[in-house]
Amino acid sequence: MNTYDQESGLRPLKYADADANALTTVLQKHGYAARTLTNQKATKSYILNAIKQAGETLNPQQGTLVFAFSGHGFAQGGNNYLASYGTVGGNLSESALSMQELEQAVRATKARRAVLFIDACRDNPGLEGSKSIGQPSFIQQQSEGIQVLYATKFGEISWEHDSLKHGVFSYFLQKALNGEAADNQGAISFDNLKSYVQQQVANWTFTNLARTQKPFSMGENYGIFMLASGSNLTTAPTPTPKPEPVAVPSQPVTRPEPVLEQTAATNLISGRYIDNGDGTITDTKTKLMWKKCSEGQTGDNCSGEPASYNWDDAMAKFGKGEWRLPTHEELRTLVYCSNGTPQEVAWDESCDGKDNNAGKYQRPTIDLQAFPNTAKRNTASEYNKSKYWSSTRQGNYKFSHWYIGFDEGRKGFVPPVGGCSVRLVRFGQ
Repeated sequence: MNTYDQESGLRPLKYADADANALTTVLQKHGYAARTLTNQKATKSYILNAIKQAGETLNPQQGTLVFAFSGHGFAQGGNNYLASYGTVGGNLSESALSMQELEQAVRATKARRAVLFIDACRDNPGLEGSKSIGQPSFIQQQSEGIQVLYATKFGEISWEHDSLKHGVFSYFLQKALNGEAADNQGAISFDNLKSYVQQQVANWTFTNLARTQKPFSMGENYGIFMLASGSNLTTAPTPTPKPEPVAVPSQPVTRPEPVLEQTAATNLISGRYIDNGDGTITDTKTKLMWKKCSEGQTGDNCSGEPASYNWDDAMAKFGKGEWRLPTHEELRTLVYCSNGTPQEVAWDESCDGKDNNAGKYQRPTIDLQAFPNTAKRNTASEYNKSKYWSSTRQGNYKFSHWYIGFDEGRKGFVPPVGGCSVRLVRFGQ
């Protein structure tokens, strides 16, 4: 959505319409039935009605629903919003499309698989919605759930650029679906697409804008999401345009990042978390809402021992619904290294870091004010207790799944029979 009502107070974007139209074209090549809503047609009611109609058209057992959004986004009062046509800055809760409403509408379709591509910063309004429904005939899969790929990590900016004639995220999303994220059989999975888009967007913005935009994923899933076979591709992907070789390329257009509204800064734990007083914790950095206690614990101080689950049982109980198992990328955002080791280093090296500062940090490696009595290892036999399951499989391996070990603050993967702890998450409300 490039333009808004003059009374909205929202500035126009240059390439959101182009993003939607190009994505519609490539999805149609893969056999999807696509519907595109832009500008005055992209109202909140039209978008929700289009999703409802998609559910009536879709085979809920075999079909895959895809929703794509390009434009402004923002957060207020703990809610994340997409600015549909008719959005009024002073009345967001009624006029804009919230991510909660979007998720509820998608779930109501009963589609086993849904993928949301959000090219907005969840921060400043603007919208263009391209929604595609249908089921390519080659897809026969047992996977299910909802996956969301955002254009940028929380707190960062999503860019448009004149040399691409698109938003950077949407540009590389199109290239991924045009075959550049295909495996050696020509199939395109969500995981392969995500990896390609994350790498290309980060590299392009760093090289050409001297800035870094890092796409970020969330959601729940069981199995491998296959989006396309690649067999319908008839033309080679176009090369990526480069800005003119000048000291400063043409000024990029930003899609500003929203700031989560807080009632009082003094309510924040460690400058980041809000205790909602109902057994939940809101992370103002990621906009996710977490259960304060591990499953099996009770009370404000999370007394008792966490329950132990194998992965299959955890997914059967918590794989669907509003409260769910987090992805490994969501779960890793809770890692806290008191010795200052960066989270991205701990992800691979543990909080020991590359200098091997063994044991010189708080265990468990999480903010204990926000998440008291988080499981930790007291003896070698209790090691699995400090591991928390994610919903994410390890690559294409059927019997290996990612966890985050809060004893050391790093990721790992184990067979699904390992008894690990569980902390549930939901999208911010």
